[in-house]
Amino acid sequence: MKIWLYLHFPNLYLHSLFVPQQQLSQPQQQQQQQQQPLAILQQPAPGRQHYYVWQLNQAAARAGVEADMPLASALCFCPTLQTRLAEPHKNQQLLQQKAIWGYQFSARVSIDPPQGLWLEVSSMLSLFGGLEALCQRIRQAAQQQQWPLQLGLAHQPLIARILARQQLSDPRQYQPALLAASSQQLLQALTLEQLDFPAEQQLALQRLGIRHYAQLQTLPITRLSDRFEAALISHLLQLSGAQQPVLEWFQPPLTFSEEAHFIQEVEHINGLLFPLKRQLASLSIFLQQRQLAVSQLRLQLKHRQPADQVIADSDWLIRFARAESRQHELMTLLRYQLEKRRLTAPVRELTLSATHFVAQQQQQQDYWPQQAGGPQHGETLLNRLQARLQPQQLCRLSTSGDARPDFAWHSSDPLQPYPQNPSRLSATPQPLWLLPQPQPCAAPRNIISGPQRISSGWWQADDYQRRDYYQVRQQQQLLWVFRDEYKRWFIHGYFS
Repeated sequence: MKIWLYLHFPNLYLHSLFVPQQQLSQPQQQQQQQQQPLAILQQPAPGRQHYYVWQLNQAAARAGVEADMPLASALCFCPTLQTRLAEPHKNQQLLQQKAIWGYQFSARVSIDPPQGLWLEVSSMLSLFGGLEALCQRIRQAAQQQQWPLQLGLAHQPLIARILARQQLSDPRQYQPALLAASSQQLLQALTLEQLDFPAEQQLALQRLGIRHYAQLQTLPITRLSDRFEAALISHLLQLSGAQQPVLEWFQPPLTFSEEAHFIQEVEHINGLLFPLKRQLASLSIFLQQRQLAVSQLRLQLKHRQPADQVIADSDWLIRFARAESRQHELMTLLRYQLEKRRLTAPVRELTLSATHFVAQQQQQQDYWPQQAGGPQHGETLLNRLQARLQPQQLCRLSTSGDARPDFAWHSSDPLQPYPQNPSRLSATPQPLWLLPQPQPCAAPRNIISGPQRISSGWWQADDYQRRDYYQVRQQQQLLWVFRDEYKRWFIHGYFS
């Protein structure tokens, strides 16, 4: 029998808003948000002419504001109440982001607007070590993101949702054999409203004197089907476990996009770091689920628009030298990049998106094969250098096909893949420090090795070189000198 886990995110829209306090930690951010009365308003429903309170924080509740209260009444109770108008499409986006997050715990996820998800977890118990271990892991992951979360477990999706919303739990629920009996016992004392019956169905049942679930169980379904519509009977069958609803499974998107909305406008770059940390955590999960890495990110900032001018929204495309998937490393790279940028106006919304991905196994490039730390250390260093410096300040030396020391190396784009087997022009050591122009010198006395004959450049009449190179020790310095075809001696470079 299938086991369903329902994730209920209370006040999902409200908790998606950020307070732009630069010096506060994540728990302090949430505490600061709770200290100022705030309410999310819904658009007027058909037949209503006023805005109504949909979600509110604790400060607004302490002032007397309640859900479904008209805005005018709410302002009478709390004149300092801050309000934000809910946008339905953004709430749907928030649920999709939670579904992507929940996809790491189950391959079958279904969205339940406006604030919930169903996860089919019976097939995941062996992987996570049982129901209790799975639920504990989900709670810890939500706590790390500072998301309020309520869980419900049952063999039936509707019952799991009811238990989650009412915050009902029983230790026996973590035992699959006792889950059905435990769930039914938890439902006994619930009212029709708590059982998610629509208002018209509640009224119809109350006319029969039914107000609790225990009373519903005394009525035969066959007798009720003659008096009530099919929707109410279907609801009763789902509560009893005799009928399963048809759920639409969530399909993860092929691109990533996540928005952050600010209660107050952000005026400094540092104010963007807190929401970016949460967004990058979601992106890292997205990448790990698909074994991908990201090579560039797009930051879109919506600015405040003054009445006397039009300010274009910022659209920053940030590229990485090598694709990355780790949250902490992405955060480091973005912090370096943001240090070089300035806000043109206060920011109201921030969107982080990614559309260019590469497979993680394609990152195994060898930059410094002999260096401790391996290829991953080289990739991290290259990414950080690229983020801290200007594009023209970072390049890579590559070998060319010319044997002449002055032309044996050239600079190349660091974003290009490094060759798996770079060619070596000479088996004998050559110094990296070459003089701009060879300097004449006397015939050396202390020759360590040589000669090394280099004869190249015949295609250039004015730079044809035929030289014999030697390693020479002069006091404590190791020199690289050559003798040309006219028997003259020159210093060309220094060994470290």
